[in-house]
Amino acid sequence: MRLFTLTEQALKINLHTHTSQSDGKLPPAEALKVYEEAGYDAVCLTDHRMVTEAASYKGGMLILPGVEWDAQLDRGGETIHLLGIGVKEELPKTRRDIKGTQGFIDVVGEKGGLVYLCHPHWSMNRVETIAGLKGLQGAEIFNSVSRPPYNADRADSTYVLDLAASEGCLLPTIATDDTHHYDKELFGGFFYLNAHKDMPGVMEAMRRGDYHASQGPRILSADYQDGVVSVRTSPVRHITFHSNLPWTPGRCVSGEGITRGSYHVRKESGERFIRVIIEDRNGRKAWLNPFKL
Repeated sequence: MRLFTLTEQALKINLHTHTSQSDGKLPPAEALKVYEEAGYDAVCLTDHRMVTEAASYKGGMLILPGVEWDAQLDRGGETIHLLGIGVKEELPKTRRDIKGTQGFIDVVGEKGGLVYLCHPHWSMNRVETIAGLKGLQGAEIFNSVSRPPYNADRADSTYVLDLAASEGCLLPTIATDDTHHYDKELFGGFFYLNAHKDMPGVMEAMRRGDYHASQGPRILSADYQDGVVSVRTSPVRHITFHSNLPWTPGRCVSGEGITRGSYHVRKESGERFIRVIIEDRNGRKAWLNPFKL
């Protein structure tokens, strides 16, 4: 069974970008120019509780409309941040106008948009919190600004998303910059999407999960056949196969410049899902969307 194939026309996208319209450093058109010059194909502007227009931008990138919504939970500092992608019309700006985080997910879905959970590690999200959100398209597995010099080192959310997957909540994953400062967080996270460079094509490809998150490395293909997961990648030093089991033999394939790896799943031992993560010689990672065994 073919799980994923990266096409030569795959788009490079950042879905989490702030501008001076909320708490980002640059005006919308300048922010977009930064990403265009870095070779991105599409960017979503996600200012807080507002849909940002960029009418003065005349470049060649696809601009996705979006918004970031947040809510504070009444326990231990836990918070929820959500990206609403493909939202073309203004949403209510105050939290009291939408009935909680599930209300936001429902409203965006009704308008034809998609919702992703932001930085669950940074947000101190519990598994029950993540599993309780119905209608999510996916979650950020890496958020570039959620680490030094701006934050404690909570950029990588693999651990909590593995726990959620172990409980049956398998979410597709994206990597993002969550751009604010336009400095150290730039170009730290994105995803490669198999889609035509137009709004309907991008939204449809995101709905079907035809992408993988990355900091640079590429997952060229992934297959599951006769109990074996096989992947082809750009040159890396580690290919790891995550699941709900703490340990199994052959879980990590390592070497200099390797481009292939495989893993025999252990369904008889209770293995229920697989998430492939690769890492290059510079420590940059890429994440395949998890799949159920």
